Amino acid sequence: FNYYKNPGQMEDRKVDVVLEDKNGMIWFGTDQGVSSFDGTDFLHYSTTNGLNEGWTISLLQDKTGVIWAGTTAGLFYLENNQWKELKLPNLINPGIPALAEDEDGNLWIGTDTKGIFVYHGLDFSILTKESGLCNDAIASLEPQQGDNIRIISPFCEPLLGTRSQITCATTLPKDQLRGLLCMASDEEGNLWMGFDFNSVRRYNGSSIQSFTMKEGMGLRQIQTILTDKNGLIWFGGLGGLYVFDGKIFKEVSRDGLC
Repeated sequence: FNYYKNPGQMEDRKVDVVLEDKNGMIWFGTDQGVSSFDGTDFLHYSTTNGLNEGWTISLLQDKTGVIWAGTTAGLFYLENNQWKELKLPNLINPGIPALAEDEDGNLWIGTDTKGIFVYHGLDFSILTKESGLCNDAIASLEPQQGDNIRIISPFCEPLLGTRSQITCATTLPKDQLRGLLCMASDEEGNLWMGFDFNSVRRYNGSSIQSFTMKEGMGLRQIQTILTDKNGLIWFGGLGGLYVFDGKIFKEVSRDGLC
């Protein structure tokens, strides 16, 4: 691990989301805008580059290479090194905690209180509780096989959505899903779930195993899960960063594995 101390005041920023683009550039959504890192230098974008004063809480690069940033007060895309806002119908300063793109190139925009807006390039379709969502607060959107998008709302069972249909994504009992914040699948097909109360659960299709402080999981709240190409599973949230190697959880510090 390389620790970058005060890279252009990056140390003073709270990072909420990280994205690696197709060229290997690392993008950071922070409480002060968006920052990018090319392996050598950091570049910071803020209100002077077209962003508003909201925190950047979601990032996406679409199939055409455009970088999108969801903030606590709107949605923006980068064009010619300037950020431009995409206005959502009948909404003023919406929070955008989740972004995803389906196989057809439609942009799925998860809002904090108004459901999902699907942008087709010229117009929008809208998915809400009336369309089959558990509630209109969206925590994450994750592309799945086909044109499905996995939809996660706080304290709700995960759903699979297309532009025309919403269905249940799992047969897990609802009492096992309270406090669910994020999900990811590993190479063996296990479903990993992160919760807001110091708990990770692994579902193998027939049974659930829980991991807490006793098993080495020290996060107070699990906000994101990533499976890498080496089979390692990474967990980020309140309390730092942890990695699971198939046997044990290990905390990651700025000096590497603890």
